[in-house]
Amino acid sequence: MEAWLILNPSAGIGRAHLSPEAISALLAEHGIAHARHLTTGPGEATELARAAARAGAPVAIAAGGDGTVHEVLNGLVGSGTALGILPLGTENICARALGIPFEVRSACEHLAKAKCRAVDVGRVGDRFFLSMAGLGFDAYVVSRVRGALKERLHSLAFFLTGMRALTAYRTARVRLETDGEVWEGDAWGVLVCNAPLYAWRVRVAPDARVDDGWLDVCVFDQRSRGGFLAAVLASAAFGRMVCRVLRTRRVRIETPKPLPAQLDGELVSLESLEFAVVPGGLRVAGAATELEPRRRPRA
Repeated sequence: MEAWLILNPSAGIGRAHLSPEAISALLAEHGIAHARHLTTGPGEATELARAAARAGAPVAIAAGGDGTVHEVLNGLVGSGTALGILPLGTENICARALGIPFEVRSACEHLAKAKCRAVDVGRVGDRFFLSMAGLGFDAYVVSRVRGALKERLHSLAFFLTGMRALTAYRTARVRLETDGEVWEGDAWGVLVCNAPLYAWRVRVAPDARVDDGWLDVCVFDQRSRGGFLAAVLASAAFGRMVCRVLRTRRVRIETPKPLPAQLDGELVSLESLEFAVVPGGLRVAGAATELEPRRRPRA
């Protein structure tokens, strides 16, 4: 059966310098039979992915940025249709998490040889995420990054915007209730991670895996603005963000007032702040079989 190509014609096509027709031609060149479906607005990629699953398509290929991938996977969780990715965005967070090449021709070749494997996803309310969910400072930065700056500077746009945003942002009181632990305190933000990479090469949850049945909750609880700035600069220099990490299968987060939120780098409005892992909830075509070092055995 044909794969479904779900393509956002406005996201990342300029970066890739490829038209929808050229992308289809690359897939055909690598022997991937497909039907092309172009999105026209927010949420449509999810509905197309659900239609692909109902039609029994073997793979639904998300061609676009992280927003397109996020929408497609939300239409596929729990189905027999696998997610394929052609990364055309700025950060390509989900492609990074799955070990998928960024260059489009290489991604097509990778997809043509791909085997499918099941990976975990995170769930919050009725929405799913593959890499991470963020509350607080990081989502605040995402909300302030301008499209033109992102097109010019890519990952650097988020770093520069974050440096400016740090002078205005304030910590918030946060209460976390996990499987076996309660933590409460002031925090710059919280990341609920299903994968180790945050963006670029920065690892906030270095022991996280997308197939281990756990979530790693990262709390940025530095006491001062200077301490948080030092942690951010160290992450840029060394690829490792210093933070408190709680490992759990579920977490409930409480805050006195709503915080900015993002899922896989996409701004969202969340009614619920109860997060849980869905083990093996998504089939993926071409996910690397050994994405990160395996965890040490639990004591």
